[in-house]
Amino acid sequence: MDEEHEELVRKLESVSKEENPLGSAFSDILCSFKCHMERENVSVVPLLKFLKGRTSESVGSESKEFIDASNNFRENYGEMLEEHRSMVNVVDHARKQFSSFSSDEISGIADELIHHISLEEEVLYPAALAASDLIRSQTDAAIKV
Repeated sequence: MDEEHEELVRKLESVSKEENPLGSAFSDILCSFKCHMERENVSVVPLLKFLKGRTSESVGSESKEFIDASNNFRENYGEMLEEHRSMVNVVDHARKQFSSFSSDEISGIADELIHHISLEEEVLYPAALAASDLIRSQTDAAIKV
Protein backbone atom coordinates (compact mmCIF):
# COMPACT_ATOMS: atom_id res chain seq x y z
CA MET A 1 0.00 0.00 0.00
CA ASP A 2 2.84 2.38 0.85
CA GLU A 3 4.51 1.82 -2.52
CA GLU A 4 1.27 2.42 -4.40
CA HIS A 5 0.62 5.59 -2.40
CA GLU A 6 4.11 6.88 -3.13
CA GLU A 7 3.74 6.16 -6.85
CA LEU A 8 0.37 7.94 -6.99
CA VAL A 9 1.77 10.95 -5.14
CA ARG A 10 4.68 11.13 -7.59
CA LYS A 11 2.32 11.01 -10.57
CA LEU A 12 -0.17 13.48 -9.10
CA GLU A 13 2.69 15.86 -8.31
CA SER A 14 3.87 15.76 -11.91
CA VAL A 15 0.43 16.71 -13.23
CA SER A 16 -0.18 19.31 -10.51
CA LYS A 17 2.94 21.20 -11.65
CA GLU A 18 1.36 21.96 -15.01
CA GLU A 19 0.49 25.63 -15.27
CA ASN A 20 -3.08 25.27 -16.49
CA PRO A 21 -6.50 24.67 -14.93
CA LEU A 22 -6.00 20.89 -15.03
CA GLY A 23 -2.76 21.24 -13.05
CA SER A 24 -4.64 23.30 -10.49
CA ALA A 25 -7.37 20.66 -10.20
CA PHE A 26 -4.79 17.91 -9.74
CA SER A 27 -3.06 20.03 -7.11
CA ASP A 28 -6.31 19.98 -5.13
CA ILE A 29 -6.56 16.21 -5.60
CA LEU A 30 -2.94 15.80 -4.46
CA CYS A 31 -3.57 17.81 -1.30
CA SER A 32 -6.65 15.74 -0.47
CA PHE A 33 -4.82 12.50 -1.25
CA LYS A 34 -1.86 13.34 1.01
CA CYS A 35 -4.13 14.19 3.95
CA HIS A 36 -6.09 11.02 3.32
CA MET A 37 -2.88 8.95 3.25
CA GLU A 38 -1.86 10.33 6.65
CA ARG A 39 -5.20 9.24 8.07
CA GLU A 40 -4.77 5.75 6.60
CA ASN A 41 -1.23 5.47 7.96
CA VAL A 42 -2.50 5.77 11.54
CA SER A 43 -5.57 3.60 11.14
CA VAL A 44 -5.68 1.23 8.16
CA VAL A 45 -1.98 0.37 7.82
CA PRO A 46 -1.54 -0.87 11.42
CA LEU A 47 -4.71 -2.97 11.12
CA LEU A 48 -3.47 -4.60 7.92
CA LYS A 49 -0.10 -5.25 9.58
CA PHE A 50 -1.95 -6.89 12.45
CA LEU A 51 -3.74 -9.20 10.02
CA LYS A 52 -0.53 -10.01 8.19
CA GLY A 53 1.17 -11.10 11.42
CA ARG A 54 -1.94 -12.63 12.93
CA THR A 55 -0.49 -16.13 13.27
CA SER A 56 2.21 -14.87 15.60
CA GLU A 57 0.55 -11.83 17.13
CA SER A 58 -2.40 -11.49 19.36
CA VAL A 59 -3.53 -8.39 21.10
CA GLY A 60 -1.19 -8.40 24.06
CA SER A 61 1.61 -6.20 25.28
CA GLU A 62 1.73 -4.29 21.96
CA SER A 63 -2.03 -3.97 21.89
CA LYS A 64 -2.25 -0.20 22.38
CA GLU A 65 -1.14 0.51 18.80
CA PHE A 66 -3.69 -1.95 17.39
CA ILE A 67 -6.51 -0.83 19.69
CA ASP A 68 -5.81 2.84 18.88
CA ALA A 69 -5.73 2.08 15.15
CA SER A 70 -8.98 0.12 15.45
CA ASN A 71 -10.73 2.93 17.30
CA ASN A 72 -9.32 5.55 14.93
CA PHE A 73 -10.45 3.64 11.86
CA ARG A 74 -13.96 3.07 13.17
CA GLU A 75 -14.29 6.73 14.18
CA ASN A 76 -13.06 8.01 10.81
CA TYR A 77 -14.43 5.36 8.44
CA GLY A 78 -17.31 7.49 7.17
CA GLU A 79 -15.10 10.54 6.66
CA MET A 80 -12.53 8.45 4.80
CA LEU A 81 -15.21 7.17 2.43
CA GLU A 82 -16.38 10.75 1.94
CA GLU A 83 -12.81 11.80 1.11
CA HIS A 84 -12.79 9.09 -1.55
CA ARG A 85 -16.07 10.34 -3.02
CA SER A 86 -14.74 13.88 -3.05
CA MET A 87 -11.54 12.88 -4.89
CA VAL A 88 -13.52 10.90 -7.46
CA ASN A 89 -15.86 13.86 -7.98
CA VAL A 90 -12.92 16.23 -8.54
CA VAL A 91 -11.36 13.78 -11.02
CA ASP A 92 -14.66 13.39 -12.87
CA HIS A 93 -15.18 17.15 -12.95
CA ALA A 94 -11.62 17.74 -14.20
CA ARG A 95 -12.08 15.15 -16.95
CA LYS A 96 -15.25 16.85 -18.18
CA GLN A 97 -14.18 20.45 -17.82
CA PHE A 98 -10.57 20.17 -18.94
CA SER A 99 -10.72 17.53 -21.65
CA SER A 100 -8.73 19.79 -23.97
CA PHE A 101 -5.79 19.75 -21.52
CA SER A 102 -5.98 16.04 -20.84
CA SER A 103 -3.67 13.47 -22.34
CA ASP A 104 -3.61 9.68 -22.26
CA GLU A 105 -1.01 9.89 -19.48
CA ILE A 106 -3.17 12.17 -17.33
CA SER A 107 -6.24 10.06 -18.01
CA GLY A 108 -4.22 7.01 -16.95
CA ILE A 109 -3.24 8.68 -13.66
CA ALA A 110 -6.87 9.53 -13.00
CA ASP A 111 -7.82 5.91 -13.73
CA GLU A 112 -5.09 4.67 -11.36
CA LEU A 113 -6.38 6.89 -8.57
CA ILE A 114 -9.95 5.72 -9.04
CA HIS A 115 -8.79 2.09 -9.18
CA HIS A 116 -6.81 2.62 -5.97
CA ILE A 117 -9.86 4.08 -4.25
CA SER A 118 -11.96 1.10 -5.39
CA LEU A 119 -9.34 -1.33 -4.10
CA GLU A 120 -9.33 0.36 -0.71
CA GLU A 121 -13.11 0.38 -0.43
CA GLU A 122 -13.68 -3.15 -1.74
CA VAL A 123 -10.70 -5.00 -0.22
CA LEU A 124 -8.50 -3.07 2.20
CA TYR A 125 -11.15 -1.31 4.27
CA PRO A 126 -13.20 -4.50 4.77
CA ALA A 127 -9.96 -6.25 5.80
CA ALA A 128 -9.24 -3.42 8.25
CA LEU A 129 -12.76 -3.76 9.66
CA ALA A 130 -12.22 -7.52 10.06
CA ALA A 131 -8.93 -6.83 11.87
CA SER A 132 -10.70 -4.33 14.09
CA ASP A 133 -13.36 -6.93 14.94
CA LEU A 134 -10.67 -9.49 15.74
CA ILE A 135 -8.79 -7.01 17.94
CA ARG A 136 -11.97 -6.15 19.78
CA SER A 137 -12.85 -9.80 20.36
CA GLN A 138 -9.34 -10.60 21.62
CA THR A 139 -9.36 -7.51 23.85
CA ASP A 140 -12.80 -8.45 25.24
CA ALA A 141 -11.63 -12.02 25.86
CA ALA A 142 -8.50 -10.79 27.64
CA ILE A 143 -10.58 -8.51 29.88
CA LYS A 144 -12.87 -11.40 30.86
CA VAL A 145 -9.95 -13.59 31.95
